[in-house]
Amino acid sequence: MGLRTRKILCLILPTAGLALWLVAYSSGHVSDRLPALAAAIALGLIPPLRRGCLSQAEKWGGILSRHRFAAGIGAVILAAISSLIYIAGRAPGLCLRMHDDHVYMIQAQMLARGRLWMPSYPSDIQPFFDSFHLLMRPVYAGMYQPGAAMMLTPGVWLHWPFWAMPIVASSLAAGVLYLILEEMFGSIRAAIGVIMLILGYWFRYLSTAALSELPLFLGVLVLAWGWLRWRKRQNLAWAIVMGAAAGYCAITRPLDAICFCPVIGAVVAFEFRRMPGLLLRTFIAIFLAATPFLIVLAIQNHGLTGKWYVLGESDYLRHVYPAPPVGFFKLDFSRLPINPGIEKKTWLERYVIPTYQGHTPANAIRWLYPGMFQDLILVTLPHPAMAALAIVGLLSLFDIRRSTLLIFMLIFLPAYACVVFFLFQYLFPLTPPMTCLVLASWDSLQAAWPARRSAIAGFLLICILALSISDLPAFNPEIREQAIDLHDREQRLANAALAKLPRTPAVVLFRFDPSICDPHDEPVYNDDVAWPDDALIVRARDLGLAQDVKLIDYYARTQPDRVFYIYDRGAALRTGNGLSPPLGTARQLAMHL
Repeated sequence: MGLRTRKILCLILPTAGLALWLVAYSSGHVSDRLPALAAAIALGLIPPLRRGCLSQAEKWGGILSRHRFAAGIGAVILAAISSLIYIAGRAPGLCLRMHDDHVYMIQAQMLARGRLWMPSYPSDIQPFFDSFHLLMRPVYAGMYQPGAAMMLTPGVWLHWPFWAMPIVASSLAAGVLYLILEEMFGSIRAAIGVIMLILGYWFRYLSTAALSELPLFLGVLVLAWGWLRWRKRQNLAWAIVMGAAAGYCAITRPLDAICFCPVIGAVVAFEFRRMPGLLLRTFIAIFLAATPFLIVLAIQNHGLTGKWYVLGESDYLRHVYPAPPVGFFKLDFSRLPINPGIEKKTWLERYVIPTYQGHTPANAIRWLYPGMFQDLILVTLPHPAMAALAIVGLLSLFDIRRSTLLIFMLIFLPAYACVVFFLFQYLFPLTPPMTCLVLASWDSLQAAWPARRSAIAGFLLICILALSISDLPAFNPEIREQAIDLHDREQRLANAALAKLPRTPAVVLFRFDPSICDPHDEPVYNDDVAWPDDALIVRARDLGLAQDVKLIDYYARTQPDRVFYIYDRGAALRTGNGLSPPLGTARQLAMHL
């Protein structure tokens, strides 16, 4: 590419990126973020500040490059401090929020006791505990693969709060990301990339949530780091690291693993295609290292579905959803449960069926812009204006290490366009490729104006850091900083009410009011134990007196001293108080009824 052509592209591409941002986002969102952009550019244009910052960065960059693993540990510590500060500001109301958080914690409780599932309840008792994404038959278990629960399990052993292990995983991920970026861009830009990560809202959120995206993120980073080290030395130890990371990704989020892992395998085969013996040994080592994880998944599949090759999630959704959740299918309402309960019925009517009806190939294509563009830069970049730099970075992807990260995105985005139920955090594993593109813009601009290398480096250093800092709540008090918590009000009300109960065995029957209650904000999970009957306060559904007597009779026979309460979710939302006085013990109620 000629120098003149490169200069023209370096002027056109960022302009196009800013135009895409301005068109895609609402005027309110753009106006909220423009002051930060203007301030970043203004600071970057001050020559003394630019030279001073670059001088200090080069000084520290030299130190970091001589102590790269110490720098990686520093990134781990910095990420942990950032997450703990986030926790400190939200500690009073922090709780498990989404259905998935609860289910992963229940699976972690089981794994901590050496179990992948627990026995099923009697058929007449199952409806009281039949919550979202939990299997009631043939066993009691979460529907998800065990990878995320494995990450959470050490926290259960150590009696840590649910957010402790996500912070550990996120901090380790920041350290591995530093090592990857240092390998590709040097220590200065690696440090900037880590700062971009830990100051982003979605990193802060996921680092305190019991979800699968962050464990998958760590697994993919370890896979990429193992690949980079293997490229240099072709050591089988790094092949084992790659295999273990790939196996863990496969049992954490299979669709994501399908998008990421084969790409690494294909690049390995392409680069060393003239060394078949080395490739054979490498792929055998990768397979053997991945096998223990796959065996655990196969055991869980057999226990949940009776078939080692059928996922528990697939079997669960086959009996709950009107069509598979990936792809474009005609709805088959005969798949829906006959008597799902009022909570699931409301959830199906308000959310599941309308989402399926809106998931068409045409809508999926329209989602790519502006929907996908908005979501992608919202989740992966601290400031949407960085999309302009990411587009310029496309000019510097001739290195196979960088282009491989871009291939991840080219496979991942079309795959998720086929997913019916799309959530923002699904895009978080694309943070490394997007960060890579932003940092690659450094090379693109310096190659276009080689005489201004120092000025460009100083300008980008200040701009990227300033835009990253602008995503902190103190500088960006946008509504999206609270939006993720719209579905946790009932959780917090219920947790506060149950915390006031005497610390004696109890059963709380939760009554659902479809006129006001949100089925996404589901408090009926016994996520502090592997088996609901082991909980000090058992959470169950209120199915009406005619059905509740079955649960009362069950506990009168098994745990007769449990005290029963009713928790009216609708009353709690209206008045703040939904908990009834004690109704009596299971023994007393059974005798009376």
